[in-house]
Amino acid sequence: MSLFKDKEVRKILTEFNGSVDEGSRVNIDKVCGALAGEGGGVVAGAKGISFEDIAKAGVPMAIARAISNVWRGNEEKPKDAPASEVQVGGASGSLEDLAFIIGNVDSLNDSVLLKNYQPLGRSDIINALNERANGKPFIVFADNQSLRVDQDKSFDILQLLKQGVEVGSTTSVEGKLVELFRAGELPDLALNICPIHEVHLIGKNQFCPKCNRPWEGVSNEVRELAWVHVQNVLAEKPKAQDPRLQQIHAALGDPNDQYWAQAKLEHEKLKATGQPIVLVKPVKRAGR
Repeated sequence: MSLFKDKEVRKILTEFNGSVDEGSRVNIDKVCGALAGEGGGVVAGAKGISFEDIAKAGVPMAIARAISNVWRGNEEKPKDAPASEVQVGGASGSLEDLAFIIGNVDSLNDSVLLKNYQPLGRSDIINALNERANGKPFIVFADNQSLRVDQDKSFDILQLLKQGVEVGSTTSVEGKLVELFRAGELPDLALNICPIHEVHLIGKNQFCPKCNRPWEGVSNEVRELAWVHVQNVLAEKPKAQDPRLQQIHAALGDPNDQYWAQAKLEHEKLKATGQPIVLVKPVKRAGR
């Protein structure tokens, strides 16, 4: 007669035998037979056997508890498994969800806080993380532009800080030195600008809200020519309905277009005198 969840039970017993010396090992078949005799071969029976009675089959109390948990479906949940749903008043959800709803973030562990941390997000999460880090930097950004946080690395550094380890203001990620930030702080960043209107380009397609067009796919060479054309040839930024703006857009696909003749001449002058052509500008960010 086989047991309810026979494979799982035998796996626990096998792992136990592998962790002790020969004199402490149990006879797996004998234990399973004894448990089956107590009703362990029936689902309802197995779930009703106490771990004290399981221990009487010849296993240590800790192993008896493990078998009891398997039968009752109380196996330890994976790290990322959702918490059981509960209801408080008119709100329902996991304990983590409710903690965020009612603003009780102090009750959550470091890992959960970091999973829900956004540099421009909730101030209570930011404050809680800074308090746990004693005001010291520990946040590692996986990508400065998108503000994506390396949660695992940040968690590791936070644990070191909580143990009193001085980690400084930098760390190494895959052999590269990176800066650490306090919760809520943002990295310095320079982004591409529209060569015509000198505003930051938005999104993956590098959209300019003043040109009303994307700059994705336009070569750096043409961008420099457009910048020089506006700065040194036109000496002003053409507005949306200005026909000169449409002429610039029409020539963006070809750096050899005759339209750029004067811009190329001015470009050479700038290069000869070492004057910069500015195609990026820093982002003014809060929290720095």
